[in-house]
Amino acid sequence: MLTQTGVLNKRDLRHLIHEGIISGPSIERLEDMLDSTTIDHSLGERGYYLGRSILPGNKTMTQVIQDRKKYELNGDRFYLHKRQVYLFPLAEKLKLYDQLSGESSSKSSIGRLGIVTRLITERGEVFNEIPAGYQGSLYLEVYSLVFDLELKPGLSLNQTRFNYGPSSFLPEHLVKASHQGSGLLFANGGRCEGVKTKGSGVLMTADLETGGILAARETDKQLDLTKDFKDSNNLYRTEDFFERRTPDERGELVLWPGEFYNILAREGSLVPLDCAAEVRKFDKNVGEINTEEASYVHGGWGTNRSDEVVGTPLILEVTANKFPFTIVHGSPLAFLDYLKLTSSLTREEAYGGVHNYQGLTAGKIFKD
Repeated sequence: MLTQTGVLNKRDLRHLIHEGIISGPSIERLEDMLDSTTIDHSLGERGYYLGRSILPGNKTMTQVIQDRKKYELNGDRFYLHKRQVYLFPLAEKLKLYDQLSGESSSKSSIGRLGIVTRLITERGEVFNEIPAGYQGSLYLEVYSLVFDLELKPGLSLNQTRFNYGPSSFLPEHLVKASHQGSGLLFANGGRCEGVKTKGSGVLMTADLETGGILAARETDKQLDLTKDFKDSNNLYRTEDFFERRTPDERGELVLWPGEFYNILAREGSLVPLDCAAEVRKFDKNVGEINTEEASYVHGGWGTNRSDEVVGTPLILEVTANKFPFTIVHGSPLAFLDYLKLTSSLTREEAYGGVHNYQGLTAGKIFKD
């Protein structure tokens, strides 16, 4: 039983697995899906084409599937069309106790592809939230903004972070103190000055000078995510799926509704070992943009670069909301919110090796 409130770390999550609070295909498989503050989920043996998104409300998911499914996906491959909604039962189940809740986000490698995931619980009233004490199955809506996809059972698209007790978001005065102390945002070899804070977050801005932005192309090419991308022969060419756009003569770039972008933050961010962080999806003070799906940042981020630079810029998945929106180098992008952990991570738990910073890329499945 947990005794300290906060976001669960890897040791806590391993305890939940061995206690049967998180169950799945096997303990070994579940432990393989652990990160320092999250656990991945895996697609089950079948899926369903729904056509549109829906929350169950007062219905069971079995009822929703019976009422809404257009057809079933099964076998060893799932083929998904872009801009269509699919639903997958996940392989994991939960038996949470009181005060233990969860929240889900797409994995970073998935979010950068413009793939939207929404976790759903039985009789769930909101997406991506698992209420305290929840016991039951988990389901995942999948919607690809720009690319047709090939998936398979067991593939991981999303991850869940668990919290014990009340909200773990740091109050603004502690966020300010942390930045003024060891630092949270860095640039040009030092801590950033004049950083704007709001609530639990620090404001990140756009880097348009390092390499512009990556805009997803309209293409009939399919992304097969079942490949072994450790084999370099399976990597995709970035230019087949994304185009690099640079500012015009005024130093401006326009973000258009209906398009999807990867944009590099100008500041290198750092997450202390006793914290986790997440990107705030939308803030009215930033402008008419959303930072999309992959929001979680683990403790220790920005402290293990091979070049020994402190702070690593995040790559943010961005869409324009209602109308075209102009950005320049240094435009506000999103707030990075900080949360406290139940207990500090060890360096080994947080790092998992040295990070080779590569700048703005579309992800590990691509070659430049």
